Amino acid sequence: MSARGNQGFTLLELVVGMVLLALALVMITGVLAPLVSQQREPLYQVRAAELAQALLGEIAGRSFDEHSDRSGLTSNNRYRYCGAILLTELEESSGDCTDPADYGPDGESHDQFNDVDDFNAYCPSQGGSAISGDTYASLRGLDPTLYAHFSLTSCLSNAPQWLGGSGRTDLAKRYQVTVTTPSGEALPFTGYRSNY
Repeated sequence: MSARGNQGFTLLELVVGMVLLALALVMITGVLAPLVSQQREPLYQVRAAELAQALLGEIAGRSFDEHSDRSGLTSNNRYRYCGAILLTELEESSGDCTDPADYGPDGESHDQFNDVDDFNAYCPSQGGSAISGDTYASLRGLDPTLYAHFSLTSCLSNAPQWLGGSGRTDLAKRYQVTVTTPSGEALPFTGYRSNY
């Protein structure tokens, strides 16, 4: 047996090996790091869809307008809605629909919102402000920690084209809910409510 065979690695060989290992780790980390951040996006999108569905469902469950007849029947047992065209003297109207310039809550807090227009409180472009995801989750009985750093907006507009464009602007309303994820992605969701 030679004396060279019993020797270990030289200091130079160890340093070169450590440098090569460090370079390999840097390259592997550089490839994997973006993948880790991309794995959050589907989770954010699912949570955004949950928040949007909750808000869309809540809006759809409210009256079309503040002036809608919420009792369902007039004194002569005919259904009436705001902006109704009266066909006989016996019919009753619940009045004109709210002007789009007046969309927003009528002094109510979120838990007292009774018509679609009230949700314009969350429309920044129309004088409202976005609601944070954790605040909205708390209002709906969801775990607020799952929706921290999300935000929601809800903007309302008339949608006469939805019902055939009859020229009347009080036949349908379009509400656009936008959920912004913690990564800054804005996901829009749209719903319609007709006047009946």
